[in-house]
Amino acid sequence: MRRISGRVLLTTAACIAAMLVAACNEPRPGQEPSQSGMPSALQNRQIPSVAALGDSITLGVNACGEAGKCGKASWSTGNDAHVDSFVARLSEATGHRSQPINLAADGARAQDLPDQAAAAVADGASLVTILVGANDACARSLERMTPTADFAAAVGEALATLEAAPNPPVVFIASIPRLNELLNANSENEAARQLWDRNKMCRSLLANPPSSATQDVSRRTAVDVRVNEYNVALAEQCAAATRCIFDGGAVAAVNFTPAHISSVDYFHPSREGQRAIAEASWNALANALNHCELPPALKGDFGC
Repeated sequence: MRRISGRVLLTTAACIAAMLVAACNEPRPGQEPSQSGMPSALQNRQIPSVAALGDSITLGVNACGEAGKCGKASWSTGNDAHVDSFVARLSEATGHRSQPINLAADGARAQDLPDQAAAAVADGASLVTILVGANDACARSLERMTPTADFAAAVGEALATLEAAPNPPVVFIASIPRLNELLNANSENEAARQLWDRNKMCRSLLANPPSSATQDVSRRTAVDVRVNEYNVALAEQCAAATRCIFDGGAVAAVNFTPAHISSVDYFHPSREGQRAIAEASWNALANALNHCELPPALKGDFGC
């Protein structure tokens, strides 16, 4: 795992704790938005392909009103006009179509990222998006959640793989949505509670949803704490990389409502939820570019 200075640890931890949508530092003079609201640094820039790494969220699972993958609704690589995915917004901003490559896998955890990263390198991806961690926290019990150190090590390995590519891609990491929002949004929904119980879904969080017993409240709090730890780890590993942009907690700060959650399983994002993730992610990238909040290795590439 990458070594990170204490200063970076403190800074990134403070940023995630505050769930800032923008970068942690005060904006510095830099790129101004174009008249269309798109980052001027992207105008007429060719980004031939975008690879998406992650889990079922990025596959659009259950997003389209029926069980199963719905790639067109993916926040990252989809072509559903309503979702207005990351790739769609990128293509509009550059004026050149970026080829989407969805390498996410249903049920993937952080430990699967290095292999996905290797596939992205083999495909010659110009830009890579990463959204992973929900399955690391969603487990049969608290004890089965991925330890934060293991999560961080896997993310660091994936980033190292991407950086070792002949033509290293720009990497954008989205923070993990707060899983407790899923419970809160449907805690009074009897259909959701019955489905969670019947399918034994995400027991670390969704077991005994109506219970206010101390042990159940403590268990849910422990999941929330672990997700926050994962988000800090994502920020730290991204900060230690040379071509990585973190969303600053933008996706984690999305306030999910019942409309954002699929009625198929009351767990995965709906089309509205996918749109919210796409918008939060894109706005975070646009903010980083417009204010030159970029790692040194990328500043020259984007005219900072």
